[in-house]
Amino acid sequence: MPCDTISSKQSIYKLCRELKKEEHSLFNCLSSIVEDAAFCSEIRLLYSDLPLFANLRCGLWYAPRPNGTCYFKSTDGHQHHQTFSTTRLNWHVAEIAARKGGCIIVDATRKGKRAPDAMSKTIPIWAAVLNRAVARVRLHDAQKEQRRRSYTTQDGEVLTPVADTQTSISVRTDEPCSSQSNSAAVPAPQFQHKLKLEPQLQQCQQQSQQASLAQQQQQQLQEPSTCSIANEVEELLLDCMG
Repeated sequence: MPCDTISSKQSIYKLCRELKKEEHSLFNCLSSIVEDAAFCSEIRLLYSDLPLFANLRCGLWYAPRPNGTCYFKSTDGHQHHQTFSTTRLNWHVAEIAARKGGCIIVDATRKGKRAPDAMSKTIPIWAAVLNRAVARVRLHDAQKEQRRRSYTTQDGEVLTPVADTQTSISVRTDEPCSSQSNSAAVPAPQFQHKLKLEPQLQQCQQQSQQASLAQQQQQQLQEPSTCSIANEVEELLLDCMG
């Protein structure tokens, strides 16, 4: 190999190393931060009604005067390690974003990546978990309010069940082998005011009552009477004694 070719390759390699060093010099790094901070300021002016949060710690380089700080760690969104951090809830960000209709979060990453892992994975996971939790709470509150309205009259009075103390219990001891079982007659509690139910609710109650009656009739047909069981036992004992 000629010496001229070797020297030319070494010179190109050295030139590339020098260019790379110059690219990561202190002056170029500070110039990049200044330009990116100016870009963030322009975006902030365009969306002046939205609060701006700087994600710790790189975001503070590009947003020197934010409305607040947040901490979305990029490792929470790394591949095969996606999780919702309970120690970094950033609840203040969710409250302000819900009150203002959104927010701006500033973060940075190395050259060559389209977005930081905190932006592409951690924050979407965080938002999805909070939205799911809020949806469940709203559903629970709606069901609770619906139950409350079902016990409220048109005048706004809340219906409260009144316990009936007059309870009649009839037990017959003279016929132990009676085929019909006598149970205690306990009237259902009555409301102080007449409850006006919707047609759908009334239909559901009628269907449940019909189903319970059919089930009781089926059980009575299937279960043998106590008298027949006693007679069979008595006959078996007499056969054994005879």
